Amino acid sequence: KEIVDHFGGMQPKHGNFVPMARFSFLQDLLTNVTQAAVITSYHTGEGQHAWDLVCAHANDLSCFIFDRGYFDGALPFLMAALHTHFVVRVPVKAFAKAQQFVESGKKECEIQLPAPGWIKEELKQCGVTFKDDSLTVRLVRVELNTGEVEVLMTNLLDADLYPAEEFDQVYHLRWSIEESYKSCK
Repeated sequence: KEIVDHFGGMQPKHGNFVPMARFSFLQDLLTNVTQAAVITSYHTGEGQHAWDLVCAHANDLSCFIFDRGYFDGALPFLMAALHTHFVVRVPVKAFAKAQQFVESGKKECEIQLPAPGWIKEELKQCGVTFKDDSLTVRLVRVELNTGEVEVLMTNLLDADLYPAEEFDQVYHLRWSIEESYKSCK
């Protein structure tokens, strides 16, 4: 009862109610050392976890790598406002510019994300400011062995310094976090 009262849970289509919480790690992907963790109500989204971890731990030497569940429209602006780098897998079907990019067949491209007032207001409430009217980001195509295409968004814009071919390997580094989640569960 105490766990349900604090964290909530989930009612599956078939079966009994299951008490559940949601947690996220901030993990150094080169050493597999967890730097920070957040555990919240099951109903708190991964996007909120991303905001909490980024706001508490970002610096200009950071490069955060996120799975698609952590993507929200304001996250790239938060990272830019905090002068930190990111690579995030975007949900292609829910993001029109990613769909257009996949259909183009290109390996990579730069796009402009407009900065609407609601994003600037959300950032201001978190104590950060994004002054520009748009944000330049780079989309990178990652083709899986299955033929599925994943799209990574990043503010690592220099293609000579950060070649598109390396993003697949970099993104794959985050798999160690999934293994850590299994251990914790």
